[in-house]
Amino acid sequence: MNLIEVMLASAIFAGAAGGSLQLWAASAAASQQSVERERLLERMDLDLLQLQARWRRDAQGWAGLSCEAATARLESLAATAPVPPQLRRSVEPAPEGTALVVSLASPFDGLRRQRLFTAAALGPCSQVEVAP
Repeated sequence: MNLIEVMLASAIFAGAAGGSLQLWAASAAASQQSVERERLLERMDLDLLQLQARWRRDAQGWAGLSCEAATARLESLAATAPVPPQLRRSVEPAPEGTALVVSLASPFDGLRRQRLFTAAALGPCSQVEVAP
């Protein structure tokens, strides 16, 4: 084997090894990103469940409130509930006025969870309007 053949073989081997390492690194980065995304989505779901549990616990003493008043109290409770540092929470009244739209978003990667909560489903409403 002469020097040219050895040099060509080593160049081909180095190119294949470099390409393989790049693919491996890209695969590891994508896997890590996927794991972080799943953790963030689980954190969003946990925050929504904790908020709902807090509302249920605090709403037990609200007997006799109208749905609008109960919704306003739920909104004020949500404003005082702590938010995980990696998330942003927004609580807005739904167009019909007796529900709240809770949105959680990650400012870093655009993930978003949104859920609709009604005071009637959580229990504190005492006046249910019936359409004629």
